[in-house]
Amino acid sequence: DNYFLVTNHALPAGVAEEAEKRIVASGAKMARIFGSEWIVKIITENPRLRRLVPRLYGLGDLTQIVTHQAYRQAREVLDSIAPDLACFVPTGAYRQCAHALREHGFVLLLGEPASGKTMIANLMALSAADEWNLQTLMVSSPEDFSKLWNPDDPGQFLWVDDAFGATQYDANRVNEWNQLLPKLKAAIKSGARVVFTSRDYIFSAAKRDLKISAFELFDDSRVVIQVENLTDVERQMILY
Repeated sequence: DNYFLVTNHALPAGVAEEAEKRIVASGAKMARIFGSEWIVKIITENPRLRRLVPRLYGLGDLTQIVTHQAYRQAREVLDSIAPDLACFVPTGAYRQCAHALREHGFVLLLGEPASGKTMIANLMALSAADEWNLQTLMVSSPEDFSKLWNPDDPGQFLWVDDAFGATQYDANRVNEWNQLLPKLKAAIKSGARVVFTSRDYIFSAAKRDLKISAFELFDDSRVVIQVENLTDVERQMILY
C-alpha cells in the first residue's frame, strides 16, 4: 500500500513528484520519494539521531550542527576518536547509556580496561556538546568535582574517570564521594550531565561503602551499565 524510496542522489525539481504519480498509477495507494537534501536535513535537525548513530558525526562539518560555544571542544573530542568512529558498533549498552544520560542525567559505565568505556564516554561528551550545548570537564577526584561544578552554569558535562580508584579500590576516595553526594545530586537536578567510569570489581567493592540512600542511582540498573555485555550479533558486527 505504501511505497517509500530513499536515495542519496539529488532530485531535480519535479522528478520526485512525477515518480510518485507513476508509482501510485502502478497500484500503490501512497508513494513518497526522499533525496539527498532530505537526508541532510534530517541529520542536521536531529541531535538524537546523531547520538544514537554516532558514526554520523564523522560524515560532515560539525560547525553546521554544533553551536560555536561548544564546537571547539567537540572538534577535539571527534579528532581523538576519529580513527575508531568508522568501525564503532552502537551496542545495546551504548544505546542504554545514551538513553540513561538523557532521561536521568547520570550514567555509570562498568568494565575492564579496553572494554569500550572511554569510547562511549567520548561519544557522550560529543553528543552533549551537540544536543545540549554542554562543555566537558574532566574530573579526576571528588575534590575536582567540588571545585569545577558551577551551580550557576547548568551547561556542564562532568566526566569522572576511574571514579572509585584506578587499579584497586580506594576507600578514601569513596568516603570523599559520600560527602559530596548531595552536591552530585544537585548538579544533575540543575541540568548537568555526569558520567562515571569504573572497573566492575572496583565498583563492587565501593558499593559496600557508598551511601546509596544519598544517591539512589548507584543502585539503579537503568544507569549502571556493563559495557562488556554483548549479544552474539554485536560481537559479530564488531569483529566484522
